[in-house]
Amino acid sequence: MSTQIVLSKATTPQSAEVAPWIEGKDRRLEVMSGTPHVLSTSVGLLAGKRITDKKYLSVRNTQDLARGMTMEPLPLKGRETELVGLIKSFRVVIRGEELLGMDQVEYEMILQCSGNGRSQYQGIPGTPWNQGGVGNVRFAGVPLKAILEKHNVSVDPQVKFVTAEGHDLPLGLERPDFEHSLQVGPMLERSIFALKSHGHHKRRATFIRLTHILNHVARCER
Repeated sequence: MSTQIVLSKATTPQSAEVAPWIEGKDRRLEVMSGTPHVLSTSVGLLAGKRITDKKYLSVRNTQDLARGMTMEPLPLKGRETELVGLIKSFRVVIRGEELLGMDQVEYEMILQCSGNGRSQYQGIPGTPWNQGGVGNVRFAGVPLKAILEKHNVSVDPQVKFVTAEGHDLPLGLERPDFEHSLQVGPMLERSIFALKSHGHHKRRATFIRLTHILNHVARCER
């Protein structure tokens, strides 16, 4: 339901000639980290555009997967999201392809890495972001509430938070396994499974809470 985040040590911007590159991304993006891939957008590329073109949008990878180094969409077929916990039925599997036949809503929002602006503070570990880990985006997708209704899922009144995590595992022993919890009320009312960005199909279905995009689910949208 979310993208997994793994904290990393501070890095130094690297040359675009020696770093891997995502085809379709503008070469003027600043390489903050070659591995994992982190690209920052200059103010000049952000200025004058209400919606940030995907080729200019920053990248915040925590892992570099071969199939992830592209801007082309990946098929939803075979992708599943599992809902478990204090719900009835106890376990529900949502298949990606079923979402395409459901009504979608569209939202415009700011997408920002939680570490944006880190370079302005001394002694803060992590990617040395300037102001380039941000963009204005438009997502479209299926509301979580509609999906629960379709599957006749009821949430126990005791539930206070919803916890989201990915299928991927920590990168090593004693490395963090990212989970993100949000209050159940806003989650049920304003969350979507995002299927499109900028009017085009996304690379994957991403679970998004509107008003505060998950942290960011810090593999920033490409």
